Amino acid sequence: METLHLGGARLRVAAVALLLCGAAPATLVADPSSRVERTVHLMGTTLRLMVEADNRTTALIATERMVSNLEASERRLSTWIDKSELSRINNAESEDWVPLSASTIEDLLAAERCRELSNGGFDPGIGRLVEAWDLRGGGRHPDPSEIQRALRSSVAPAVEIHDESARRRHHNLRIDEGGFGKGAAIDRALAATTPLPGIRSLRIDLGGQVTHWKLPATDAVADPRDRSRSAVIVDSPHPSLATSANSEHRKLVSGTSIGHLLDPRRGYPAEDFGSVTVWTTSALDADCLSTGLYALGPDVALRRAEELDGVEIMILSPQPTGDLLVRYSSGLEGRVRTLDSDSLAATSPQQK
Repeated sequence: METLHLGGARLRVAAVALLLCGAAPATLVADPSSRVERTVHLMGTTLRLMVEADNRTTALIATERMVSNLEASERRLSTWIDKSELSRINNAESEDWVPLSASTIEDLLAAERCRELSNGGFDPGIGRLVEAWDLRGGGRHPDPSEIQRALRSSVAPAVEIHDESARRRHHNLRIDEGGFGKGAAIDRALAATTPLPGIRSLRIDLGGQVTHWKLPATDAVADPRDRSRSAVIVDSPHPSLATSANSEHRKLVSGTSIGHLLDPRRGYPAEDFGSVTVWTTSALDADCLSTGLYALGPDVALRRAEELDGVEIMILSPQPTGDLLVRYSSGLEGRVRTLDSDSLAATSPQQK
């Protein structure tokens, strides 16, 4: 879908109307900027792009460049693709060095850094746990011994890197891009597009993970009980945000619901308490920190976020009363507006 706003055409009509009425036309300056919106299915979800540029051609070139870069990242990182770089690492013998692109090496190093930032709540080497719980299929309850084997394989760091190659540090380890792949792809697309002359602003929304550039933005945070309903509006403190919640992608196994967010420290699904939204400057960091801080639980997540520079967090927790408890880090003070004062209980940073 493309939307083009041509302010100049409307202004010319207004000038003609003034002449017909006998009035002297004022000096009118048309805004030649163009706005293009595009929707694509990519990386297993919906991609929505918005670009404002000096002209329509530049805006279209920008959207095409973003889509091309996002597709390239998917080919590199998706473990659903047999020939991707991460799949080649996973399928190689653990002692074999696998040549990688500089982009993939940088993404893996960033993911490992995120493991440290989240105190182990995020783990790029969680693939065996994902398999044990069959989160890419119909779901299952693994035997405790399976969980222990998966935990033993998830060593830190997950890979050893030398020059332009990498290898897994445990023969049974599997890398899973689920907690960092979308963010890495957004960062690459943004870096490739913003240098284009004539780009005024843009917005990337990849399955609800959002990054905006040169765009004064407010972000709507969904109610974890009903993702189609916005619960809170936030004046964005940073250009990238990501939300993690167990309300979507749940598996029903033998009458028991299994959340898709795992705690890599214990090997079991993380506590289902609501949602975590993270704002930061990097889309990859927002992606993996929303996952990792969720695994820590709400109280620990809030404390950890306050310790991290350039990171803000909001936690929405449904209450037995039917209210929605809103808690957030100190950097969001004065930026938060609830949409339903009768059903939402807002908590200031000082009351966390």
